[in-house]
Amino acid sequence: MSKTFDNQGVEFALQAISEKSEQDVFILSSQIDIFFESPYSSAVNGLFNKGKVHPFTFNSDTALKKKLHFIRGLLAELKVYDELFGSTVILHINTDLITPYNHNELIEQLKLYESFTRRYQLTFIFIATGLEVVRARMLMRGLNKSFDGIVYVSNESTVKALEYDYWSHSEGVIAGETVLLEASNNKFKVSEGSSTEHGKIIIN
Repeated sequence: MSKTFDNQGVEFALQAISEKSEQDVFILSSQIDIFFESPYSSAVNGLFNKGKVHPFTFNSDTALKKKLHFIRGLLAELKVYDELFGSTVILHINTDLITPYNHNELIEQLKLYESFTRRYQLTFIFIATGLEVVRARMLMRGLNKSFDGIVYVSNESTVKALEYDYWSHSEGVIAGETVLLEASNNKFKVSEGSSTEHGKIIIN
């Protein structure tokens, strides 16, 4: 079954990658090409040319059938890389891999990722896109102890709306805030006047 992803979440996540990064980046997606073909892919392509980006692809239907076995296999494949420790791992999944499960089943899955993240001191970025993104967002809100933050990206005419369900950062927590972003030179910048109680948010 072919699935089409909305690229908004991917484009935003690409902003977290710097071509000057000393850490390696592991990207896992059933549509890996979109990470390298976006107008915002300059940094990831630069790191790839330096041998610091490791792309993996998988079949979403197989992942849905194998459930925990798929997750364990996926993480086991990453373990063989010496560069894994302290790296950034980006997992891009369709909402079909979230919405069929109940709260306890999702917790069981996330425990595997949490343990793996702590062991290898990773920055782990989940991107969920697909037809059921609204339902997936509601389910993930109930699992907020497993994340430093949950952000929803949507289009508002010529700008993107960045809706923070919550986000923990060095100066506190952002919650229930919406920030408008504009594209400039293949980067996102905060629209003028878009701010929160904690001050302006900068995407760099």
